[in-house]
Amino acid sequence: MAVLPASGTKIGPQVGVGAGLSLVDGVLTGSGGGSSGAYTVSAAGTVQGDATLLAAQINVVTTVATGAGVILPSSSANTLFWVRNQDAADTLLVYPNSSAAINSLSTNAAFSLFPGQPMLFCAASSTQWYTLSA
Repeated sequence: MAVLPASGTKIGPQVGVGAGLSLVDGVLTGSGGGSSGAYTVSAAGTVQGDATLLAAQINVVTTVATGAGVILPSSSANTLFWVRNQDAADTLLVYPNSSAAINSLSTNAAFSLFPGQPMLFCAASSTQWYTLSA
C-alpha cells in the first residue's frame, strides 16, 4: 500500500499533474480548458454507472441534486484530481473508477463531499485513491 503525506504536507514535484497544470510550492493550478484546465460540471445520476465522468483535473461542481455524483476516471499512480462541491445544500457523491476504492471505503463506494468542501483525490494505483484535504 502506498504511503501518502500527512494532511498539510506540501506535495513534491514527483507527482504528475498533467499538461496545462502546474504544482508550485504544493499548490496545484491550471488554466484553459480541455482535459487538464479548470472545469465546471454538474453532478448526475444516483449510482457509479450514471454519475458524471470528470474530464478535467480541476473540477468545480456547481449543481448537485440529492444523491447525485461524479466519477473519477481510470488513472495511474500519482495522478491528482481536485474537486470542489460548490452546491450550497447537497452532498456530492464522488465515485472511484470501476473496481477501485477511495481511502478505506469498499470497492466502487462513493466518498461524500459536503457542500462547500474542496478535496484533492490522489491515485496511488489504478485501483486505489486517497483524499487529501485541499
